[in-house]
Amino acid sequence: MWKYCFCASQGAALHEPVLFRGPLLDAFPYAKKLGYDGVEIHLRDAAEVDGEQLLHQSETHGIAIAAIATGLANRVDGLSLVDEDDARRRTAIERVKGHLDLAARFGCPVVIGSMRASIPSEDKRERVLDRLADALRQLSHYIVDKNCSLLLEAINRYENNYLNTSEETIQFVERVAAQKIYILLDSYHMNIEERDNEAAIYSTGKLLRHFHISENTRRHPGDGQIDFGKILSALKEIKYEGWLSMEYLPKPNELEATRKGADFARWARTEFP
Repeated sequence: MWKYCFCASQGAALHEPVLFRGPLLDAFPYAKKLGYDGVEIHLRDAAEVDGEQLLHQSETHGIAIAAIATGLANRVDGLSLVDEDDARRRTAIERVKGHLDLAARFGCPVVIGSMRASIPSEDKRERVLDRLADALRQLSHYIVDKNCSLLLEAINRYENNYLNTSEETIQFVERVAAQKIYILLDSYHMNIEERDNEAAIYSTGKLLRHFHISENTRRHPGDGQIDFGKILSALKEIKYEGWLSMEYLPKPNELEATRKGADFARWARTEFP
């Protein structure tokens, strides 16, 4: 039922929850060898990669691109969809459009997480929310006829100071009221922010289009306290059909951590066919 992938990047820092670091073309045979269905790629700029080569690798190895994340554009270049400076905000929007053009070739979504930045002070909250809503509407209009979508990720308060819970994120998506904007939930962030993980999944329902797997320790499933059986049961109950993406720290090393994710996938396929 579900498909499984891991996060890959050629430019992520060592503290990033990415399981494959190196040339992205090499991630496809690596995923195939370990029994995954796809890769989630984290890109600073879509111009850094050759879409035709990525497509060739995807088709050659039968490994899909599950999603494209944009966070490196914020963490490396400081770009934000809510920047007070109009020119820099337009640059951020154009950067995401590049990600969306690439995603359209693979029919996958683009993740908006840290690209929304944090609210600098409470008196600026509504202006920040308005700018983010406007940017998302522009991006939604841009992809209305493209084979891709946008995912807004609920992120914990220590990394972003708004849109932390599923409820807050649902309300904001409804406020934006634009096409092709959905939600990404992450078990690590949920463990910090949600009162009830299963209830958060139920309430997100059909808006949930991507799910990150990570323990409360930010390590592989099984290396912490999260009850993934309950989470997967809730996903099955809402008839979730998206990806389960391994987004956690490469501990004790990339290979061992990625294998642990593959072990989790085999367990889940048996327990939740």
